Amino acid sequence: MFLRRLTHVSLAVAVAVLGACAKDRQHGKKPPDKAPAAAPTAVATFPKVSFAHETGPLGDVVRKLGQDAGGGIVALSGLEERTVAALSVAHEPYASLAKQLADAVECKASPLSHAYFIYPAPYEGLLQVSLEGRLHEHFAAMSAAVAFGAKTRLANVFAVLSESLGTTIVADNYIAETTCGEMFMDKAPLQAVLEAVLMSARIPAQEIAIDCTEEYLFIASLRNTAPKTVLLSDENSLSAEQKAELDRVVDVVVPERGENPVQTAFAAKPAPLRSVLTPLTQQMNMEVAAKKALAEVPINPCTMHKVRIRTAMDLLIRQWPLANFGYELNDKQLLIRPR
Repeated sequence: MFLRRLTHVSLAVAVAVLGACAKDRQHGKKPPDKAPAAAPTAVATFPKVSFAHETGPLGDVVRKLGQDAGGGIVALSGLEERTVAALSVAHEPYASLAKQLADAVECKASPLSHAYFIYPAPYEGLLQVSLEGRLHEHFAAMSAAVAFGAKTRLANVFAVLSESLGTTIVADNYIAETTCGEMFMDKAPLQAVLEAVLMSARIPAQEIAIDCTEEYLFIASLRNTAPKTVLLSDENSLSAEQKAELDRVVDVVVPERGENPVQTAFAAKPAPLRSVLTPLTQQMNMEVAAKKALAEVPINPCTMHKVRIRTAMDLLIRQWPLANFGYELNDKQLLIRPR
């Protein structure tokens, strides 16, 4: 379940800072309830486009369009293998090309604020996905240009964004295990990028909870029952030195930081908890241990920049969507254990 294979992964994360479980509803599960489309606050506008492609899968066509012309196309996960007949356009409105791509796979193309969303009609309710007013101003001020290949797990998507933006975006396992469709977007507000990623991965607005502070963004399924803070030690029993250790700011990359951090974030796969304890210890400069019963629990890739140790431990454990786990501070050791 945790080791779904990654296929094509492309990257155009030229990033600037300006200032669930919907796992595959194409296999018999009911799609999101149809709802009236929400009018975007601004409609994507791109220059007229010239583009040609031979007959091939939608994923290949969208990828080449992003490389050759840019703009923004977000395809629903699962559409990438549908065949698009050969096409050639010259100085044509971008909206017209998006519609041709959608028509070729018997879908609709709706404008978002910074892209066109290609989806089958039953998934129109996904247009309701919105993070308006749900992000801390620190995150609302960020922007990114992105390209993600179909079947990229959202754990990797958020790790890449975190690494590129120098921030912390983490999802729980319900959300992290879903996969996006083929998509690319020229520079757009981070909010628009995240909304497009969630739409592409078939995650309806009513299924997600957002916990966002200046320090981090945590995206979770409403089914996640883990508390916001999972420290099991009594705060009143901790010494001033121990509290200072928990509040020390660190960078944490799981399973571990590679020579090329962004590419590593793209390619990283879930790893058993036992294998990430040493990297965690090294990165936090503080021993991190775990009870043997948790040794094989898979840990999704994630990247956390400039977070307190207590925040890193909370986000690591809150990914497990049950209220059964936490950590305690014993002298100078962090011990992950069942409650």
